[in-house]
Amino acid sequence: MVGTGVGVGILGGELVKLVPVYGWVIGGLYAGATSYALGKAFCVYLHSLKRGALPDQALLRRTYDDAFSQAKQFLKRQDV
Repeated sequence: MVGTGVGVGILGGELVKLVPVYGWVIGGLYAGATSYALGKAFCVYLHSLKRGALPDQALLRRTYDDAFSQAKQFLKRQDV
């Protein structure tokens, strides 16, 4: 489920890059936010495995969504 949502998001980010200049910037920022969010979700996944249990899918989705929102807010505040 997480993979499908991420896949659709990546496809949307790639379509945005078709717009010259602004699309490239927005696509790059989106890719950065996606990478950050995937990294956070993967850390939660590995932490759960280390404790001996499979992670809850809702927890992974919530972690990804929260991290993606944080990354977007951070990148919006930067003077890019």
